[in-house]
Amino acid sequence: MAVGEDGRNRALLSPFRSKTGRNQPSNSKAIFGAAVWVRGLIKPEPGTGLADLDFASQEFAIAAALSGDEKMWRAYESSNPYLQFAKDAGLAPQDATRLSHEAIRDRCKAIVRGVQYGMSAHGMAQRAGILVVEACELLRRRREHYRTFRTWADRNVENV
Repeated sequence: MAVGEDGRNRALLSPFRSKTGRNQPSNSKAIFGAAVWVRGLIKPEPGTGLADLDFASQEFAIAAALSGDEKMWRAYESSNPYLQFAKDAGLAPQDATRLSHEAIRDRCKAIVRGVQYGMSAHGMAQRAGILVVEACELLRRRREHYRTFRTWADRNVENV
């Protein structure tokens, strides 16, 4: 672990290292990349606090906000946008939960996130563990359901 004389861990965050633009700090050098039990070694000084924040579905929220897609924003506010898409697209009943419909939620997560990163139907099928024809159908449903996002995204691609 990279710990300075002041007792603080400083490690290169490696911004934009992943294909998705996320940071990828070294797990052996950054305290929050280490095993969970190691985090118990972190002790803030008296009178101070410490927070490790991880945004849930942050990319989905950003896309919804920037595109102005109200359906996407409502899905984000549901606390599980991937399952909400499954419900909205008629792939799961309205009373579905993450536990009761985990497989379809995971498929929809691969599709919903993949669209935002320009993943092909072949890539999504492989990622979700489904047939390409199934991925194509899920993509079609996503395009139909989040039309405002699709229009916004298409316009951005055309302007590049």
